Amino acid sequence: MGEKDYRLVEHEKPWKYKEDDYTVTRGSAWTGPGCHEGCGVLLYTDDDGKLVKVEGDPENPFNQGRLCVRCLDLPEVTNHKDRLLYPMRRNPKDRGKDAWERMSWNEAIDYVAGKLIEIREEHGAETVLFGQGTGRDISSWITRIAWSYGSPNYCCFALSGNACYLPRVAGMAATCGSYTVADCSQQFVDRYDNPAYIVPELMVIWGNYPLRANSDGFYGHWVIDLMKRGMKIMMVDPRVTWLSLKAEEHLRLRPGTDAALALGMMNVIVNEGLYDHEFVDKWCYGFEELSERVQEYPVDKVAEITWVSPEQIQRAARLLANSKPCAMQWGLAVDMVREALPAGQAIVGLFQITGNVDIPGGNIFPVELIAYSGGWGGELISDEQKAKRIGLANYPLLRLGFQVASNDDLLDTLLTDKPYKMRGSWAPQ
Repeated sequence: MGEKDYRLVEHEKPWKYKEDDYTVTRGSAWTGPGCHEGCGVLLYTDDDGKLVKVEGDPENPFNQGRLCVRCLDLPEVTNHKDRLLYPMRRNPKDRGKDAWERMSWNEAIDYVAGKLIEIREEHGAETVLFGQGTGRDISSWITRIAWSYGSPNYCCFALSGNACYLPRVAGMAATCGSYTVADCSQQFVDRYDNPAYIVPELMVIWGNYPLRANSDGFYGHWVIDLMKRGMKIMMVDPRVTWLSLKAEEHLRLRPGTDAALALGMMNVIVNEGLYDHEFVDKWCYGFEELSERVQEYPVDKVAEITWVSPEQIQRAARLLANSKPCAMQWGLAVDMVREALPAGQAIVGLFQITGNVDIPGGNIFPVELIAYSGGWGGELISDEQKAKRIGLANYPLLRLGFQVASNDDLLDTLLTDKPYKMRGSWAPQ
């Protein structure tokens, strides 16, 4: 497939075929069920085109026929009597009433485009807010339309994103340019049998229970697949779970003390010289400053903060540093604390200084058609408009990584009309 060595997945069955009384269509349910994955699915429809059943596609190398209840429940969602199928509008005077009227797609597009152009001409493009909730199918497209329109004010509404994954991604983008994911050979068609793949010696599962909750592109069953192939696990989680009972180390930290634990483990790794000296010399900027900073977090102090014993902190740090390769899967718990961003940076720092980044079986940079952490279309908006982004003066990091407006400052703007009054919003649901 050319320079990138992309490979087509050969299937025994075609993309559409008949099975008994149903037509079976092979697909990939990325966001249809409100999910973060991209699992291969088989969609069963009857003679009327009604979706009646969904099953996992055993020929898909990503999930290998395994599905969760989100996909299995798609027929109920798709066929629900209250599902919205057409553009609807309501007169402003009927606000609060169930007085919606159906309109055509052309009418809807013309109406919305006309209103947006009118606002831009009268008040400036920056007075329209382009926001979203969680949605893996919309992130890059909404930045494209925002910046094409000329508005610098793209954001994740309320706490969506800001308290779910964005702190981790932003922290990684600020330190290594993009985000990384645990290498479970998901990039290879032949998966674990690919000769370029190495099974991690250890996977650190931090603030996540992957058998129930997976971040973008990570499938929890892969943990079990790799455990069967000899991978050990370390759990960082206050709870006792099935996985924690299988772990080499289970660090039951005090909730919200993730940053301190990571710094304490780095204290051990740095002071005992367990870091990857060659990797640090070649690729790590600011290691000297980091080494000074972790001196403020000796294991005895960290033990008081985290409720994890000094001895276990030392064991865990040595286990991580001596495991080659070592991967990490982490979760929402890291994002939902006040110091989420520095906590995320401290945690990924453990894997950076031990050289477990961009290596087989470590944490790798996923292929991106559109930059996940930077949006799409930044070249379409002028520097003059970029400078009008809400919150830029207070949060310089908004210039890097996720180029979003600050939710807190946007709320103040909506209440005070400063630095300017917001006139409209684009809010996909």
